[in-house]
Amino acid sequence: MEEPAREVSIDDFKRLEIRIGTIVEVSRVPRTEKLYKVIVDLGEHGKKQTVTSLVGYYGGDELLHKRIAFVCNLKEAKIAGHLS
Repeated sequence: MEEPAREVSIDDFKRLEIRIGTIVEVSRVPRTEKLYKVIVDLGEHGKKQTVTSLVGYYGGDELLHKRIAFVCNLKEAKIAGHLS
């Protein structure tokens, strides 16, 4: 696996579409130890699904209704059979 870049240019940063959203659904991903499937409400931009490995750090109820920064134009990936 390639190590991520430690620094990015301002031009790379400007290409990111970062929005603040509210977590409206949290569920454990079956047959995994560390994954949650999370639905984030981005207001007028709709709802997005992501998979996150926060099980060891937060309970699902702790994440519910949290406001988070969300990168909307990150390329989708399939993690444990779920789109993220």
